[in-house]
Amino acid sequence: MYKIFIIIFFISINSNAQNNIDEKETKVGLTEVEFEKAKEDYLNMTLTETYKANKIIITKLIGKLNGLATPKDLSDENVWLNWVTENLSKTKFKNIDEAIKLRKLYVESFQKQWNENADLYQIMKKATLEQIHEILKPERAGRPF
Repeated sequence: MYKIFIIIFFISINSNAQNNIDEKETKVGLTEVEFEKAKEDYLNMTLTETYKANKIIITKLIGKLNGLATPKDLSDENVWLNWVTENLSKTKFKNIDEAIKLRKLYVESFQKQWNENADLYQIMKKATLEQIHEILKPERAGRPF
C-alpha cells in the first residue's frame, strides 16, 4: 500500500509539470547510467531520516484512511477537504481538523523529501513504469525497515 501511495503522490505532484509536456510525447526511459544512478540514489534516500519520518506519516495517514481510495491530487487542499467532508464517517479520523492536519503534515514532509532528492525525482520523471518498479525495489522488498 505504501509504494502505491508514493507512486500516486509522485504522479500527482508532477501533474502540473506533465501538463506542460506535449501529449504526443512518450517516455523513452532512462539511459543505463541514469537508471543505475536512480536505483542507487533511491536506496540512499530510503536510509535518510527524512524518508523514515515521511514513511511514519504515510503509514499513519493510510491507517486513518481505513482502506478508502483518496483523490489523486492530495497536494490540493480543497480537493482533500471536499473528500474528507464526504467520507469522514468511513475513515478513522476523529474529525475534519485531524484529517486536515495530517494531510498538511504529509505534504510538508513529502515536500522536504522531494527537495532533498530533487535530482532523483527529476530523473524518475523520465523513467518508464518498468524502470520505476525496479528503482522502487528496495521499498517492495521491505527495506530498509
